[in-house]
Amino acid sequence: MSVELENVVDSFSRAAFHGNAAWFVGAGTSRASNLSGWVDLLKPLGKELGVTVTADDDLPAIAQYSINKTSGNRGPIIQHLRQSLGGAARPNIYHHQIARSNVGTIWTTNYDQLVETALAQASLRYRVRVRESDMVELAEPGTTDVIKPHGSFGVSDPAEFVIASEDFEDYAYRRPATVARLQSNLLSKSFLFVGYGYGDPNIRTVLLEARRLSQRSSHMHFMLTAAHDAADLEKAGRQELWKADLARIGIKCVLLPDYAAIEQAVERIARRSRGPTVYVTGSHTSSNPLASDVGKLLADPRQSRTILLDGQSAGISRDLLSAFQTACVDQQVDLNERLRFFPNPYSSNPKFSSDPRLLPLLKEWRSSLLRKAHSVLAFDGGMGTKAEVELAKELGCCIIPIPLSNTGSALSLLGDPQIADDLEKRAPGYVAKAMALNLNEADVVKCLLSDMPPWPH
Repeated sequence: MSVELENVVDSFSRAAFHGNAAWFVGAGTSRASNLSGWVDLLKPLGKELGVTVTADDDLPAIAQYSINKTSGNRGPIIQHLRQSLGGAARPNIYHHQIARSNVGTIWTTNYDQLVETALAQASLRYRVRVRESDMVELAEPGTTDVIKPHGSFGVSDPAEFVIASEDFEDYAYRRPATVARLQSNLLSKSFLFVGYGYGDPNIRTVLLEARRLSQRSSHMHFMLTAAHDAADLEKAGRQELWKADLARIGIKCVLLPDYAAIEQAVERIARRSRGPTVYVTGSHTSSNPLASDVGKLLADPRQSRTILLDGQSAGISRDLLSAFQTACVDQQVDLNERLRFFPNPYSSNPKFSSDPRLLPLLKEWRSSLLRKAHSVLAFDGGMGTKAEVELAKELGCCIIPIPLSNTGSALSLLGDPQIADDLEKRAPGYVAKAMALNLNEADVVKCLLSDMPPWPH
């Protein structure tokens, strides 16, 4: 990863950790789900108009010509879009990683519902905002805002979709609440644009507002996009000019060699945006001195500045957290900076740990917590522990098993290729020591800190 890209990943992730970030998702993210881009969508309409549509065309103008041809009836073009984009497409890696990231605001000009589907599959709560009335409603804690300023299938009427020249021309007049919310977010958050490219008409409105606010904004904005082939001097040159113009209005654009590089960057942000956070899961009925020793070592400010997420469970996680808190107090460490509390589902219904029928509800309760966890320390445990580990894996957490016996659940996690590969990259030799039940607190903390963001401290 280049220094330029690493700086963007780190800056945006840091903003996300502090609650000051937003995604801005374009049509390019949906191509891996086999959905057409704007040029391909408009080619059949261009054929009816007697013109050949290319990427160099004013695409909203082509859509406008099509609407003009039907005497202002938008039904045919919206129906064409529904047939082309509203099918059985599934979320791809972009959507899943964006959903998993610790970012509570997602803007998207896409009409499809792939972002929403990815959030639902991760057991995360979300609120779709499309119409003007949606923009002024208060946000719910723990809920991701999905803001769709250009309309959404299943929600918007034909007249509400933004697609043609007249829609862009009248946008500020027709959608003042949406524009106001965009302005507010541009001033208070760092945006990361993905799925957009040179000449993309769908970000005209946001670029216009970014230019107007560039002197007032205290946050840098970023864009990741694929570079044109350097052999095509004309296109590559134009893209460089566009990149320089984006910098003028406060958007740092990084040109990457291909879409795979963008995917890797988004995947890294998904975990790094959670900051140096740790969640502990394990048996609610047993304890072990290793848990207490890990907690004491994590409290040492010379050793780490990790933040523990307390789900208020009993048992082995409580041993670790209690030792951590005591050591912090003894060393005069401010607990407000090192602990965050979340509701305990087990206190409301103890059957969460033993009744399989309640597992979906348990995952829903724990999803907001685990979406904020960079790493999960997994001790031996029962059904509830297994469910939390499964959800942590789905949400992209780094899972660090700490087996205490040959028959416990943590040992079996070391046989998971995804978990084992991740551990081997972070701390070579950890898996072998864990399999031999020969871990000590220093091994666990070293593995935990090997890929942990050093901020916010």
